[in-house]
Amino acid sequence: MANSEPIGILRFTLSPKRELYSYKVVVRHEPGVITRICTIPELKKVDVQHLTYAPISFKKRGRVSLFLVADFCGSGVDPEALLEKLKRTKGVIDAELDKEIFPGLIIDDFHFPIYLMKDYRAIIVGQGMLSGLLEGIRDEMGPAGEAFLYHQGFEAGKMVVDYWLPMVQSIVGIRTKRELWDAMSKVIKALGWASIETLNWSDDGIGIRIRADGLVECQLLKRHMGSHMFRGFISGILSRLFGKELLAKEVKCISKGDEYCEFLTTEVFVGER
Repeated sequence: MANSEPIGILRFTLSPKRELYSYKVVVRHEPGVITRICTIPELKKVDVQHLTYAPISFKKRGRVSLFLVADFCGSGVDPEALLEKLKRTKGVIDAELDKEIFPGLIIDDFHFPIYLMKDYRAIIVGQGMLSGLLEGIRDEMGPAGEAFLYHQGFEAGKMVVDYWLPMVQSIVGIRTKRELWDAMSKVIKALGWASIETLNWSDDGIGIRIRADGLVECQLLKRHMGSHMFRGFISGILSRLFGKELLAKEVKCISKGDEYCEFLTTEVFVGER
């Protein structure tokens, strides 16, 4: 099995020239509900293009929300009839039918706000917005913009550790710095920044060599080269883990033609970052 597979966080469904409908459904969080919904005869005849299954609220245990998008083109199924079947399905609390706002386009505005975990809100930043942010700051501010991005990443890295570390230590029980870094590497990948491989580890934090495949910051660069926000991010994470300020220098970068990005940690000297 592949080490990684891409995933689409489908907040939008776009299928031009198709007959799209969406359903907002609230169900009890109990075994068998999804199976009963999926075996509704009318649902088997349509092309289900997307299904989001999520807790409706971390404070309302026992309830789950669904956002289902289906293409009815050529199916002969009445969308209202499917709605009635959904409402009568055991375990379904409520259901509502939405038609496409624009032909071929469905937008999931049912699920808001977005949480990664309990009380940990998130936003989805697409490549257009992220590219505009990363390159726009460097266009306008030059080297000062690069320093700004680094410091923003550094503070973000420290804050991520402050949130995840107590939970990882108390629930999972891992304790060593290497175990904690490996856990944070998985978090970095899960958040979509890069796939991390630690090529060399050091117990004092100096000389750690990190490979980052598919680093989104550098993939999006068109007018500039080199990572600043992400290297600040991992610098902040490692500085927090080791209890001293460390600097991650980028020694390879895909924006410069290398196969992958690579970072090497060093001590921080006066005026260096």
